[in-house]
Amino acid sequence: MASKYLMDNSFTASSRKQDMVSSSRDLCHKASICHLGKACISQATSSPGRVRIRQKLSHLICLVSQMKALNFKAAGDSELFTCLLSHLHGFGFSLHKAVKIRNNIFYIELNGRRRFILKGFPKEKKLLLQARLTALLKDKGFLKTYSINMDLPPFEIGGRYYAFIEYLMPHPNPFFFSEKSERKEGLQLLEQFHLASSQLTRELQDDLATFDQAGKWAERSRQFQKNLTIVRTYVSDSVLEQWQRWADWSLEGLIKNKNWLSCEENAIIHGDVAHHNFLRKNTGELFLIDFDLISIAPPLIDYLQYANRILPYIQEPDKIWEYPQLERYKRNPAFLFALAYPADIFREWNRVAKENLEAGQPHLHTVWKMTVEQFNKRMQFNRYVERLIMSGYLNPQ
Repeated sequence: MASKYLMDNSFTASSRKQDMVSSSRDLCHKASICHLGKACISQATSSPGRVRIRQKLSHLICLVSQMKALNFKAAGDSELFTCLLSHLHGFGFSLHKAVKIRNNIFYIELNGRRRFILKGFPKEKKLLLQARLTALLKDKGFLKTYSINMDLPPFEIGGRYYAFIEYLMPHPNPFFFSEKSERKEGLQLLEQFHLASSQLTRELQDDLATFDQAGKWAERSRQFQKNLTIVRTYVSDSVLEQWQRWADWSLEGLIKNKNWLSCEENAIIHGDVAHHNFLRKNTGELFLIDFDLISIAPPLIDYLQYANRILPYIQEPDKIWEYPQLERYKRNPAFLFALAYPADIFREWNRVAKENLEAGQPHLHTVWKMTVEQFNKRMQFNRYVERLIMSGYLNPQ
């Protein structure tokens, strides 16, 4: 679906394919065709009744069964491909090529020049929810995302549920936040997404959690505190003290002004508006992808995260308001306090600690640059935000 989807480690089906298909019958057998997959999605988008959809959800997945004898965790991807070949064979398809992107995500090519992203979901419910969401978004007029294919049903192996996602041919020039025109286009796409998703909150509210920004950041701060021993190896105490001071100031102000988070109607927010979740298709159109972190919250939450992501590319503090989607929150104290929270700094250091990435020098160097080289610029921005808040500029509560 994106440049992030095309990496090395390709697996090309060859003369071994028929042997693997044959041997797979001893490993797993394919269930009958799941016509309910397409029917459930169709009913969710067009049937006025929408009666007890969730009662049918368990019938959506075409299971690849008899996996108890398989030690999947130890065996790598070979069993996945064995069952994939068997699953495809049962529907009249053959696998021509597969490229591993990262764990549980593959680019695949089938006969008939059909191409998909094969993605493994940790839970059946998560797959079904995303299939339903993307279908409903298109029903509401938001077409700039993929579809999850239900003509070729999902399958289960090793406790993961694999779905065939529409492949979007990426443009040779991927989307990045470094260009102002790209930042503007990303915000416009996000606004279109919220316009459609705000119409779906009532329909999907039973399947989605309500997002708690303050709670999430409080936990992130606690984890950062636990990881200070590692961080202090690379960052001076004086720099760390400033980052922590601003984090405490920001979080305290956000909590005190939390009522300002409800200044607009809820929508289904994306939850991960990093640049790699904006895909420029080969046609030049920009698409929004990957809905693993969706929840119900005011659109402000997505815009806050987007603002945090683009801050390194903003040359002057007040330039952040050049974007209409952000300018509307210029007098919102919750938004302003939250702008000063070092979400990216704490997130990436926590990741370094959790995934033991100290040995991964390129990533470690990137995190260090965010923390130290960008320090003065970020402190300048935080002081600008503080002046806005303390000057009586804001609307009275």
